[in-house]
Amino acid sequence: GKTALAVWAMQESYKRKDFDFFISVSAKDRELTSESIRSIPQTLSTYEELLNQILSVLGFSEAIEEPVSSREELTRGLLSDTKSLLLIDNLETVEDERIIEFLERLPKPVKAIVTSRTNRVQRAAFPIQIGPLSVTEATGYWDMVCRSKGRDSLLKATPAEKVRIVSSA
Repeated sequence: GKTALAVWAMQESYKRKDFDFFISVSAKDRELTSESIRSIPQTLSTYEELLNQILSVLGFSEAIEEPVSSREELTRGLLSDTKSLLLIDNLETVEDERIIEFLERLPKPVKAIVTSRTNRVQRAAFPIQIGPLSVTEATGYWDMVCRSKGRDSLLKATPAEKVRIVSSA
């Protein structure tokens, strides 16, 4: 839910051309499969990886070989001259506090969307708490997905069956 909403917001901003650059990184370290929860490789776990990703998107991948302090200075300088949107997904799995510090001091006009189960970014954040769907919202979502996937037979479930289905997820 959190990731889907963040990606949707980023895509809408892209369509409206709200930003010059869009940078997306994920600290997701596991995924839910039908059999279990399994580990997956993260694309973001260190501050260096964040700097490298930003530099790559901004067209300065050759700077990745520079010392961290030089990369940070270059990254901040480049970002301060751009309208960029940074998406960091699953921040709660990141242990490198320098990422939090970086987010707290983003140069203007850069904006960030951060998904996390915990509220670690304090000064630069305007948290939006998103609770679970209501039963009405969940069954409405069920119907929308069934229609979009061409599963019309599933739309014939009774209201009670739909509630049982969405409540079991």
